Amino acid sequence: MAWYLRKSVSVGPIRFNLSKSGVGASVGVTGFRIGMRPDGSSYVHAGRYGLYMREELGGKRPKNHESPTQQAQMPPTEVYKAVSTRELSSPERKELIDRLNKSYKEFRLDFLVMFLSALAFGVAWLNNNQNGMGVSAAVGVVLSLAASWYESQRRTIKIAYDFEDDNTSSFAELVMVMNSLAECKSLWAYVDSRDITSLHESKINAGASSLINREAAAVGTGTPPWVETNVTIPTIKARGITAYFMPDCILVYDNDGVGCIEHSSLKYSVSAERFIENGIVPADSKVVDRTWKYANKSGGPDRRFKDNKEIPICLYGKLDLSTSAGLLCHLQTSKETAPSDFSMLYSGYLSSIGVKRS
Repeated sequence: MAWYLRKSVSVGPIRFNLSKSGVGASVGVTGFRIGMRPDGSSYVHAGRYGLYMREELGGKRPKNHESPTQQAQMPPTEVYKAVSTRELSSPERKELIDRLNKSYKEFRLDFLVMFLSALAFGVAWLNNNQNGMGVSAAVGVVLSLAASWYESQRRTIKIAYDFEDDNTSSFAELVMVMNSLAECKSLWAYVDSRDITSLHESKINAGASSLINREAAAVGTGTPPWVETNVTIPTIKARGITAYFMPDCILVYDNDGVGCIEHSSLKYSVSAERFIENGIVPADSKVVDRTWKYANKSGGPDRRFKDNKEIPICLYGKLDLSTSAGLLCHLQTSKETAPSDFSMLYSGYLSSIGVKRS
């Protein structure tokens, strides 16, 4: 309920009420009227001599009272979306990538056989046909195994690496490159971020200057789908992509298919950043400062909040991996020096195989 001064123009029993949002109308008698605003909301209006009272009856009301200027000032969100594998191509390996994509994306016969076998078993079970259930189960297992073997034979691509004089030192260097990241207690990939521009939002976010959304990433070993090779391949999994660091190139898999990056084409930048850690602090992280969950203007605790706890500020590493086509992943490492270790070791690996960075 609110008291205010109004402006209006009467035309017979109808009164037109003027406001910044437009023209509304009301009907009634002196001292009591029912009206409707331009936005469709309705109200009861009472009072005389320039002093009035209004009670809301309901209807549509604007939910966002910010002006278009205020809305336009909201900082944009930067989304760290990985480049599609369709944009990652290597002319020298076109035949290999085409074969890998065919194996990775082609319709699977063994899945169809398993589905039909399960369907046949289900029909027999619904009809309480014991013989049918036994036959469909036995035939289904045999056909599924045969179909799986057939799919494996026609899809699997063999990639063998012949190291001169059994010297695997260069590949061992590549493994060391990836170990610099794998040894981190925690590894994250940025999802999106945006700057904080209002003092209030900064206060309720521990005095942060930006909001960062991240998810867990992982470094390990594995073999690309439908590939048989004589070495175990170091991998990075982040934001829907899996990158296999092969001795001669990097194979990248996502939902679109398979792409390829030459080692010489991989771009990387390293740095460190202060990060307000709301979660568990990894054991290998360096805590460089502390703040409060709800910080006041001077950086101290805002005592209006009872659950205001102290929060550590960690120094984390940052590693951007990209190509000329776009970003591959934006990683954050719990160990501050991990990205610089990666850069140094990877440069050494490229030198050992005679590759110059483009």
